[in-house]
Amino acid sequence: MLPPLYRTLSLLNPMIYMVNGVHFGFLGHADVDSNASLVVLTALTVAVVAANVALLRRSYGLID
Repeated sequence: MLPPLYRTLSLLNPMIYMVNGVHFGFLGHADVDSNASLVVLTALTVAVVAANVALLRRSYGLID
């Protein structure tokens, strides 16, 4: 129901994919494709884990 510009901007928010996953789980349908939600959330999880590992490796030995 959003205008096209705002719909595109809303798709940049990862919470949209989480909420649509819950909607799909409870109601059986969602505004965004459930497979797309799964792919986006998986990619974001991998990116955050990779960033955390990189930061941990870089800071190893700073605290004795």
